[in-house]
Amino acid sequence: MASVQGKKLTIDDIYALPEGQRAELIDGQLYMVCIYMDFHICISDLL
Repeated sequence: MASVQGKKLTIDDIYALPEGQRAELIDGQLYMVCIYMDFHICISDLL
């Protein structure tokens, strides 16, 4: 999930994420948080 051009996201956008999906909301930007320890798995999930 990314911000819509110019729209700042809110805590409601965090609550709308699927169960188990981790993210951080910083200054209206949503940053997905990888819970895996393996760096390559994290990167492949982003592709």
